Amino acid sequence: MGAPLHSRRQGAGSQRGAVLVLVLVVMVIGVGLSFYVSGAARDTVQSAFLLEDKLKAKLEAESQLELVRFLLATTPFKASQVAPIDSPSGLTLPESLSLSGEPILLGHSTISLRDTASMLSVPWCDPALLQRFLLAQGVSREKAARAADTWRDWLDRDEFKHLNGAESFDYRQRGIRAWTPRNSKAMQAREEAALIEGLQQPMLWQKIASELVWTERGGSNINTASGPMLQALLDIPPEQAAELARLRKEMGQL
Repeated sequence: MGAPLHSRRQGAGSQRGAVLVLVLVVMVIGVGLSFYVSGAARDTVQSAFLLEDKLKAKLEAESQLELVRFLLATTPFKASQVAPIDSPSGLTLPESLSLSGEPILLGHSTISLRDTASMLSVPWCDPALLQRFLLAQGVSREKAARAADTWRDWLDRDEFKHLNGAESFDYRQRGIRAWTPRNSKAMQAREEAALIEGLQQPMLWQKIASELVWTERGGSNINTASGPMLQALLDIPPEQAAELARLRKEMGQL
């Protein structure tokens, strides 16, 4: 005998229910995948546009900076030589260029020019000037004196430690065995100063890194020196240094 009618109907209903659930699951998975794919595509497009903007800005800044550097090195120039007003790119420069780091906007890029003669030169840096500059930057007298004396001990040819300095024994005592003081004034690069024991604190190095350069030219240009550097060079109060910087700018010395 065949199965009862109500049993066959229940079996068919269960099958239809299972198929419906399967279809719903597939639809949910399909919708989820479509949202994921569309989101990934949107993120990829946005990343591509962002990368394109970055590349354009980088190339634009590099090309303009290289042109400025070439003109500085080869000819007496005016700003109009670098970016004429009627240039196809629409980029223009002010008539006078500041050499004290003031930003120059070129399209979507910013260029700052600094006169290395107004900064601390690695081969010619006077420890006393270094100490005054750090004091002008808000560094404590103890840390500024240690920075100056460890700089002296790095350069001198003996192993006699200055009052706040550090010689080979002090570096080894701190667990530093990869290097010792150079004991010579022939420093190789700006980054070498970061190895000096008195300058190794991160916050202290950050205060000097932007003003420290390697150049064979000694001396300091007060016409382009920053406020703290003016204060250190002339050994004057910060208020007077700020006033000098203001007057210098108004009188067109930059």
